[in-house]
Amino acid sequence: MSDLDDIDRYFRGENSPEEKRQFEDKIADNPEFAEQVTFYLGTLAVSRENARESKRERFRTLYDQGQRSLSPLRRLTNYLAAAAVVAGLVIGVYWLLRAPSRSQLADRYVREQYGRLPVSMGNPADPIQDGLILYNDNQLDEALRRFESILASDSSNFLALKYAGIVSLRLENYDKALGYFEKMESHREYYANPAILLQALTLVRRGGRESEDKAKKLLQTVLQKDLEGKDIATKLLRNW
Repeated sequence: MSDLDDIDRYFRGENSPEEKRQFEDKIADNPEFAEQVTFYLGTLAVSRENARESKRERFRTLYDQGQRSLSPLRRLTNYLAAAAVVAGLVIGVYWLLRAPSRSQLADRYVREQYGRLPVSMGNPADPIQDGLILYNDNQLDEALRRFESILASDSSNFLALKYAGIVSLRLENYDKALGYFEKMESHREYYANPAILLQALTLVRRGGRESEDKAKKLLQTVLQKDLEGKDIATKLLRNW
């Protein structure tokens, strides 16, 4: 499928939520593709204007008659002003599309940091490692069941809480993910505990005014307490 087909499908509303996210990430990551989208929108605006042309023919005739009374310099000024307005609109759309949203930034960070999880081959009987292998094979539902099985017998297992939360986040089960990350936060013995950051990312992905307000406070806590994830916290807060 060509880029034009992809762009056309997006603006016709035919994409799934995952396809929409991939399309918007591509705009943010690929300047050439973003330019194609901008050109598409400009062309679409022109074609819609042309479709209405016949309905305005009478008014155009009257307009043309009025234009003949204007000097060439005046007509040139009008054309340049109109071109500037169109250019401004297209550039505005271009920069709007290029700027990733908070949700896109959060999703990209999760995929980059937790798209694949490290597996230790030292103990093949370790159920945590079994869950990680399933996760890396994109068997997310089965991986979640494996981590939850561990938590059923050891509800405070730090790694099981962390990975169960991450899988839940990837599955877009935000309430469940938050529950695991909140329990994770109680493990004060871990210096590199990303629980607060992961809660913030989950709330950003869930969206809504209340979630975003909570996420903002958590991200500020990450910076104030010098916790893991300062870089992404800074980027997200800058985008608020």
